[in-house]
Amino acid sequence: MVLVDHYPRPIMADHKVPVASTTCLNCHNPHAEMGDKLLVTQSFASDATNSPTSSVTVLHVGGEDSLGHLSGIHGAHSGKIEYVSTDNTDQNIPWVRKTNADGSTTEFIASGASVPNIGHPRVMDCIGCHNRAAHSFDTAEGALDKMMAQGSPNTSLPFLHKEGLALLNTKYDSQGEAKARITSGLITFYRSQYPAVWDTQRTQVETSANTLLKIYLNNVFPAMNLRWGTHPNNIGHNDSAGCFRCHDGSHTSKAGKTITNDCSICHNLVVSNELHPKLLTDLGMR
Repeated sequence: MVLVDHYPRPIMADHKVPVASTTCLNCHNPHAEMGDKLLVTQSFASDATNSPTSSVTVLHVGGEDSLGHLSGIHGAHSGKIEYVSTDNTDQNIPWVRKTNADGSTTEFIASGASVPNIGHPRVMDCIGCHNRAAHSFDTAEGALDKMMAQGSPNTSLPFLHKEGLALLNTKYDSQGEAKARITSGLITFYRSQYPAVWDTQRTQVETSANTLLKIYLNNVFPAMNLRWGTHPNNIGHNDSAGCFRCHDGSHTSKAGKTITNDCSICHNLVVSNELHPKLLTDLGMR
């Protein structure tokens, strides 16, 4: 396919990824008790000062303790769970079957969905959620927020988040075009709209432009038809459907039992987009 230049663009896994038992589980123990994990994220507004806010989430990763008690995200998905998806990226899952502790099974069907062909259901394993173990493509805003939190692009530049996001989300025909237009676009913005900033912070503007370009080149490959969002991320539910593929409150059994969509089983949102969270100060993290 490479020799004759005839291969799919983009290249998708299409259910060809080896099962976790032959890959992940050679090193990772899926039953290990992981407890809780503190996740701190920072985001920036598209205003003149790029106002920063922080969020703190307690993720109940859980697992199985020494007494066999199951808890958290891993514990809730232990055992045999099968599913059928109607697309090659497992984003639409109308049917789920769970094998209960006594050996019986419960089938769940999404509201309004017809029963699919369940001749060869997939068994849920690590890859069902951890589908981005290698090159984890980001969203434009997610990548920009992460880099701004690290210091570049520079938050002292007015409207940097707004302009940077607009440049990243522009559709370019090639990476070569992106290299020219992203760099020149940010420089032109400050030279024309904020000449004083350009005169006094030229180095910061140029460095920020280079960082924007790096973000784009690491995530978008026009020649492969690979753009923002081409590859879904099934961890969480912010960037893609993820958890909500099944935990959407609409997958119901014949007996009326529904796959839970109780958020607290998986996480607790302790702080949501606060300017200076006291919690982070108390933890010595600011």
